Amino acid sequence: MTGVTICPDCQLALVESRPSSVRAAVTPDDSWIEVCGVKENDRAQAAKLALDSGNIPSMLVSSRFLTSQSTPDSDLKDAANELTIIMVPREFRDDAEAIVESTLGDDFIPFDEQ
Repeated sequence: MTGVTICPDCQLALVESRPSSVRAAVTPDDSWIEVCGVKENDRAQAAKLALDSGNIPSMLVSSRFLTSQSTPDSDLKDAANELTIIMVPREFRDDAEAIVESTLGDDFIPFDEQ
C-alpha cells in the first residue's frame, strides 16, 4: 500500500526495511575468524567478491600480519609461503565456508586444516 505510513492495526509507524537480525562487528575484532588461506591473491579477491554478493562481511589479511614472531631471516623464508587469509565475523562462518568453497573449488582448505 503506497502512501501508508502507519499500521492500521497497531498504529505504529511503518519502516522502509527491517533491521538486520545479525549484528556483525563493524570493524574487525576478536569476533572475526579465519575461514581459509589462499596462495593466489586474485583467487582470494574472487572469494571476497562472492562473499560480498552474499552480503557477508569479509576482509583479506596477509598471513604476515597474523604471525607474532618475525625475524629478518624468517621474513625472507616466509615470503614464499605467504597466504591471503579470508576472515569473516564468527556468526557468518558456515555460510562463508560454503560460498568460499564453491568459489575456490579444490583450492579451498579450511583454515583449521592448514
